[in-house]
Amino acid sequence: MNKTGLFRVHVDGKPYDPPPGNSWFTNPEAMARIIAANRAVPYEDGQTLRYLLKLSDSPVTQLTNLWASDS
Repeated sequence: MNKTGLFRVHVDGKPYDPPPGNSWFTNPEAMARIIAANRAVPYEDGQTLRYLLKLSDSPVTQLTNLWASDS
């Protein structure tokens, strides 16, 4: 458990605590940036938050070389 990740946050006026027995993965300042970027999304019936990842967060490179086995 991350002790610096034990804090309450508010998204759209609703308070959220870390999931029971767990902590947020980041500190309050970084969580504020996540919320400001609209990346904190409620889930599990709105009881906790998850981080919204976008495809553009991790650019991919097209595979151009196939190594195949004859076996």
